[in-house]
Amino acid sequence: MTLELRNISKRLGGMLVLDGLSFSAGLDELTGIIGPNGAGKSTLFAVISGFQGGDTGSTRFDGETLDGLRPEQRVGKGLARTFQVPRPFTHLTVRENLAVGAQDQAGEKLVDLFVRPWRVRAQDKAIFERADATIDFLGLGPVAHKPAGQISGGQRKLLELGRALMSEPRYILLDEPFAGVNPVLIEQISERIVEAKARGVGFLIVEHDLSALSRLVSRLLVMDRGRLIADGAPGQVLDDRTVQEAYMGGVVS
Repeated sequence: MTLELRNISKRLGGMLVLDGLSFSAGLDELTGIIGPNGAGKSTLFAVISGFQGGDTGSTRFDGETLDGLRPEQRVGKGLARTFQVPRPFTHLTVRENLAVGAQDQAGEKLVDLFVRPWRVRAQDKAIFERADATIDFLGLGPVAHKPAGQISGGQRKLLELGRALMSEPRYILLDEPFAGVNPVLIEQISERIVEAKARGVGFLIVEHDLSALSRLVSRLLVMDRGRLIADGAPGQVLDDRTVQEAYMGGVVS
């Protein structure tokens, strides 16, 4: 089972941001993506997740094309994403934010609210049970009943991961999970990613913290100017002179 991109190109404001990008990633893998600012990483995630359409090319997930599907339809196929800047509902508690992440809620349909209220109550109970299990999994118990606007940046990153997990995905596009996070929480987030992988969830991770990312993933992709310039094991990729010149002016540490 794979996520497969074929010849993806995208122009924004006349600039070629993605330039015939092609690769595949196993749904049972931890794969990282690095690249300098402007390499096209954010646009790549937007195209894969359906927030933007590619100008050319095709995206396939587990053998099925995603082209033309809206973001929520892609989530329904098992493909979720997080955002570099977490987007919680700040007035809702952490627990309530997680519950919102569940898919196909009966309470969203007026007919169920009025005709089948028992179904809504039963599903709400199941959703909050899953939210509580996710809180335990992420170690967010101490802040479970706090408004999301009152928790730390690192805890918001965990909450962002938790909301993606609540959609019961098979694969998550994880955008900058370590940005602005202290070393202790980086380790906690990394452990949760590894454990989620053991439960059958794959990850494609964009991240600037090369040290943390290279310890976490088994495969590293490098983008520059909308193209893929390297693909391999982290140590091998970071020793590549082309990568060093593109990413850090000759030195990758």
